[in-house]
Amino acid sequence: MQKNILIQIISRNIGFVVASLLIILACLTFPLFAANPSAGTTTAEFLIINPDARASAMGLSSAALIDDADSLLWSPAVLGYSSSREVSVSTMKLNGFDDGMFSGAKITTINGLYALPQNTNAIPVFPSIGTLGMALVYADYGEVPITTTSPESTGSFVPRNLSLNMYWGNRFYKNEYLKNMPFGIGVKYIYQSINQYSSHGFATDLGAAYVFPSHTALAGFRYSMSVLNLGYAGPFISENDPLPLTFKNGIGYDFKMNSIIHTLGGPKTFFPVAGPDSTITLDGTMIKGHNFMLSSGLELTFYRRFALRMGYMLFQDTQGFTGGMGINYDTRYGFYKIDFAWVPQNYLGDNFRLTLNYKWGERMRSNRINSRVITEADEKKQEEEAGKESTPKEKKKKSNR
Repeated sequence: MQKNILIQIISRNIGFVVASLLIILACLTFPLFAANPSAGTTTAEFLIINPDARASAMGLSSAALIDDADSLLWSPAVLGYSSSREVSVSTMKLNGFDDGMFSGAKITTINGLYALPQNTNAIPVFPSIGTLGMALVYADYGEVPITTTSPESTGSFVPRNLSLNMYWGNRFYKNEYLKNMPFGIGVKYIYQSINQYSSHGFATDLGAAYVFPSHTALAGFRYSMSVLNLGYAGPFISENDPLPLTFKNGIGYDFKMNSIIHTLGGPKTFFPVAGPDSTITLDGTMIKGHNFMLSSGLELTFYRRFALRMGYMLFQDTQGFTGGMGINYDTRYGFYKIDFAWVPQNYLGDNFRLTLNYKWGERMRSNRINSRVITEADEKKQEEEAGKESTPKEKKKKSNR
């Protein structure tokens, strides 16, 4: 009896079980790659700090989060997955609030996606002209005193870093397998300043993903990989250091909260939501000059309105558990999100991150990849179509009687 119940639980949530086993397996095997003897040898370190509240709350497990503009800096494949127009703003304080709300070290990013119109056979292999992306990263480290041979300060300066990024992405159209493989590419200009010295550089970002079709046994899974900061940074005076070249690989699995609740003995439709509404992720990140990082995250969404998130980062001396929450609000004018993250740091104190997101024009294209975003209008349309299909059958039954 108990064995049958266990089999039933596993069969109902096979995707969630597979994702959990992969995470456990990775946690047991990846310690072999954790050490990095060349730590602290790169420049433009602000490029690897992620202020996105959603990803931060999920342990920075961001590679497979390819469904909103917040992912642009870490997964350019979002440009081939998204079919909307979207803008997001993220900010974080690097050293807590001891020096006030707005002063001190902070990083702010502004990301934007703009899905271009449906393809009119101008490019036969693509369903649309593509999606354009733009990102601005600004890092301000607060005032730093200038000292000479004596401890007395002779003035101060504010170190500043800036990155301006441009992206384009798409996905293929006719091939059954390639149409589920979004990709993106971007170029970035990098500026750094320390007092009267400055450095300029250029780099590129590459990303691709594979979203398993909804009719397959692995429906709900997606795999994503990115190569970031591939480029060159000039010297401040005479010598230059390499950029923090980054390799990210991640898997994600979207599942239904209703399935979990039903497995635990609850009703099948506890939440009135069609399709998957929650996500579990696993990332492996290798950054030049840094230790290997393995991170995992979980996002539980309730009634499409409220999200709870948690994550964990392995092989990091300063970070471990993370958490956060989000509020979603869908209107006829667009989709609004507010995300908040809490990232404890052992030596620097707690770190808080905030993201504001606005999305519109979600259904401007046809032939989209499997989508998680299902609004009330979609559900109403599905009910109407189901009613139309059932009406002829009911009439036939009545005539037979």
